[in-house]
Amino acid sequence: MQSLPTVLLRHITRDDTHYDWLLADPRDPGGKLWTARCPLPAEQWRSAGAWVVEPIHLHRRRYLTYQGPLSDGRGSVLRVDEGWFRSRMWTDSRIVTDVRFRCFEGCVELSRLGGRFWRAAVV
Repeated sequence: MQSLPTVLLRHITRDDTHYDWLLADPRDPGGKLWTARCPLPAEQWRSAGAWVVEPIHLHRRRYLTYQGPLSDGRGSVLRVDEGWFRSRMWTDSRIVTDVRFRCFEGCVELSRLGGRFWRAAVV
């Protein structure tokens, strides 16, 4: 299994603060990043056990290292965790991955709930 980059960004907007979890797609490791809006920082994932994420548009690879203001009044981002992951499974409706962040290490399973939301769970 190939180790691929992942990052968790705290995204601060006028309306809210959330986290964006970015992962390189193992089917296209050098391409754009699969991205999901996440309500929790990685250090809370284990205690939460499961949470809901919302995949959003693919992000450019520059966001693996970028911190700062976003264009068009979309707020700003701060890189709060970074690391790598190894994909066990990656389909359009299910992702199982071993994640190694600074604040979390473990297996996370993402599965489509229907509509635009997915369930993330530490397994």
